[in-house]
Amino acid sequence: MRRTKSTLLALLAASVTCAQAQQAPSAAGTPVPPEVAAQLDELRRAIAVRDQVIRNLIGRIEQLERAVSGSSAVATAQTTESAAQVSGTDAAGTANAGPSTDEQAERDQQLIRAAFERTLIDRGGLLMRPGTFEVEPSVSYAHSSSENLVIDGFTIFPVLIVGDVFSERRRRNTVTTTLTGRLGLPWNSQLEVRVPYVYEDDSRLTGDGNEIRVSDHGPGDIEVALSHELPRLFRGGPSFLGSLRWKAATARDPFGYDPENEIPFGSGFETLSASLTDVSVLDPVVFFGTLTYTESLPARKGADRIDPGDSLSLQLGVALALNLETSMSFAFEQAFTGRTRLNGVEVPGTYVNTGTLSVGLSRAFPSGRTFDASLAIGLSEDSPDVQLGFSMPIRPRRN
Repeated sequence: MRRTKSTLLALLAASVTCAQAQQAPSAAGTPVPPEVAAQLDELRRAIAVRDQVIRNLIGRIEQLERAVSGSSAVATAQTTESAAQVSGTDAAGTANAGPSTDEQAERDQQLIRAAFERTLIDRGGLLMRPGTFEVEPSVSYAHSSSENLVIDGFTIFPVLIVGDVFSERRRRNTVTTTLTGRLGLPWNSQLEVRVPYVYEDDSRLTGDGNEIRVSDHGPGDIEVALSHELPRLFRGGPSFLGSLRWKAATARDPFGYDPENEIPFGSGFETLSASLTDVSVLDPVVFFGTLTYTESLPARKGADRIDPGDSLSLQLGVALALNLETSMSFAFEQAFTGRTRLNGVEVPGTYVNTGTLSVGLSRAFPSGRTFDASLAIGLSEDSPDVQLGFSMPIRPRRN
């Protein structure tokens, strides 16, 4: 605006100079022809009109400058009033409940964090703040099915079977309710405890039309985990979270139970897992990956010593913020479990390969509560066909 004003002033000065130059012959006493004098008079009137237009434009620019200065003053006053609102009172000293711009920005950041943190906490990629804790009730449903060939007899040669051969269809529906507690510890650490309770319905349909159905419920294996944020290897490098998880053999195991009336809910072996998680944030996307090694501790069951196979799993995923309150996550997990050894000898058919693809949805509410839903689909014969889970963490509100 100031540059435009300067340009107009330059044009006005040039006009005046031009007019003076045109009047110079008359001032010197040189006779001017009548037709030239008429043209000069017309030119002078045009220049006068143009000069008046320029003056009007300059005045308009000055008015606009004053208006802009006045708007800045009003904005400054509004900023001062907002600052007074943040302190809790206005100019008259009355209470003001409206949130300020800074408060709204802080609330938006909290919602963004909440939209991501549920996915990252569940995946082991984010720790709770020191001194904070939460209780997360959750429920999950899993369905698995399999088709087996059962031989009631014996074989003489690989192609010669003496006895009955029939198919068996097995269906298993499992509902697990879990109560998880997390506590943020100093030194970038976190303690987690999981207590599950399982209800399962198992049915077997034989080829002759008979159905054997067993339903049972009971406690599952309790898990305790300790996580810690590892120091960065170099400045600006990736951050890693390490975790140790211990699973106790508290549930009913497959050894010594009544198959006609009972269902085992645990493996019967204690396990110790070590995992390493990396999280990379590229707003509004978060990439995460976890590498886990699980060692199953051998135990003696009756007269036999059983050593379950150890497992190695890899999980890769991405979380995407849809808005300030909602995020979605996509993850793929592949796990390989070695063969079980019975008295030092490998048991055939005990190698397990599981693969799952999961989709999660997390919704954060302004009250601070969140709701999570997940759907997992099995990609291998050893994986459950489908898993569906819901959870709603509960945290005590700060005053």
